[in-house]
Amino acid sequence: MRVTICLQSGPNVRRAYSIKEAAEMCGRSYYTVYRAVCRGDIRVLSGFGRAMISDEELNRFLSKSEVYRGKRTRVAKQEVAA
Repeated sequence: MRVTICLQSGPNVRRAYSIKEAAEMCGRSYYTVYRAVCRGDIRVLSGFGRAMISDEELNRFLSKSEVYRGKRTRVAKQEVAA
């Protein structure tokens, strides 16, 4: 099942964003998105004088993200008995 996340709508929808703009839209820091670009998780467009992330690529990256559930920690039996 493919889910498309609409980041913006209307007649003046942008099709590419800088790393800083993409990070603000995702609610993450610039460096978090930059590291994802360096790892190859997000593909960038070149030839614009700076790295740009297309709207489709940002939607693809966000749709494959999972909800963070955290680690469940177990309490040792000795600690429970004490």
